[in-house]
Amino acid sequence: MTDTKPRNEQDTPRLAAIYAAGAVRRWHANPDMADCVQTIADHQGRCVQLLALLHPAPSADLLIMAAFHDQAERWVGDLPGPFKRAHRAVAEAHAAIEARILRSILHIQISQTDQQWLGLVDRLEAYAFMAFTRPRLTFRPDWRAVKSAILDSAAELGCAVEVGAMIDDLQDMRW
Repeated sequence: MTDTKPRNEQDTPRLAAIYAAGAVRRWHANPDMADCVQTIADHQGRCVQLLALLHPAPSADLLIMAAFHDQAERWVGDLPGPFKRAHRAVAEAHAAIEARILRSILHIQISQTDQQWLGLVDRLEAYAFMAFTRPRLTFRPDWRAVKSAILDSAAELGCAVEVGAMIDDLQDMRW
């Protein structure tokens, strides 16, 4: 007998849901980057690639989480970084909702160290996309702060040399 119980759309791992969430555009609320076309799928895929390049032995759960970490934005959207920093309580509530949706899709949790790795590649990919598409923004104080946070995280995780070289390549436009 087929289960006819109605399901919450976000709780059902469907191919259409993966494509729909992957098509969500990043940077839509950033006035300097809103005209850049980057999708969630592009960002998540590059995060997986960065993990493969930087992490000595990423777990399967970490790679899966990187491949899906922004999937919930299909249902709840994203909040701009400056808004998140100015309204921490709202940002934390939004993040909790995103995490709940993501857990319902993936049914996995990652360790604190893996969360640090995911945070590193998430920020590094955002910085790299910005530097690749809008190199002039690398000189702004807000992006310099992001770069500093990335380098600090990379140092904590033991990949500062590799991440520093990647950022140097971006800044020197060696691509």
